[in-house]
Amino acid sequence: MEKIISKNTHAVLDYLMAIALLSAPWMYNFQEDGIAKGVALCCGALIALLSLCTKYAGGVIKLVPLRWHLVTDVFAGVFIGISPWLLGFSEVHYATHLTTGIFIIAVSLSTSEERRTTET
Repeated sequence: MEKIISKNTHAVLDYLMAIALLSAPWMYNFQEDGIAKGVALCCGALIALLSLCTKYAGGVIKLVPLRWHLVTDVFAGVFIGISPWLLGFSEVHYATHLTTGIFIIAVSLSTSEERRTTET
């Protein structure tokens, strides 16, 4: 499978995903559900922190290799995606968490770790 997302694009998507997760409880009206809200807020904060520490264009501290970041993204996506059933809030809220988890996994698996070169 060809990796279609560059490291730079992935960095931008990471920060957008962190913002989306941090604002999701209020955007999708589940701010009263402590568990669903907690998953979104904790995962959003962890994605932002991981992004700040990754060795890529969006990183500030640059401690975490991109490969570890991508693997962590997959695990985070799986957790976010199954959290409604794992933590018992699927009867009320599941769509936001499930689609977010799938998106995170897809972006991670589609990100190239290589620097893109242009052919002349």
